[in-house]
Amino acid sequence: MTPVPPSASPSPADSSPYITLAQFLKKLQLADSGGAAKHLARSGAAQVNGAAENRPGRKLRAGDTVTIKGQRHVVSLERDEDEDGDEDDDQDEKRATPGKGSGKP
Repeated sequence: MTPVPPSASPSPADSSPYITLAQFLKKLQLADSGGAAKHLARSGAAQVNGAAENRPGRKLRAGDTVTIKGQRHVVSLERDEDEDGDEDDDQDEKRATPGKGSGKP
């Protein structure tokens, strides 16, 4: 049996829940549509964890920080819940909730 090189096996972070930068910007209501969110991300207006980012598909995970328009937001991923408080069995979608952050880092 041939050993698998470490770079070929997925790291634990690769399988953890995420939201893309464009999706997060839309959830923050900084863009009216997915297309507008992608355009905003590509403009380079956002920083992720202190570094400039222009890829709308950048995967954000819980605890990442996004700074845009002078506001700092902490990524928090939660499961959607039904009105009765149970997890929605029909929907396996994650949602982002803007974290409380100061105006500037």
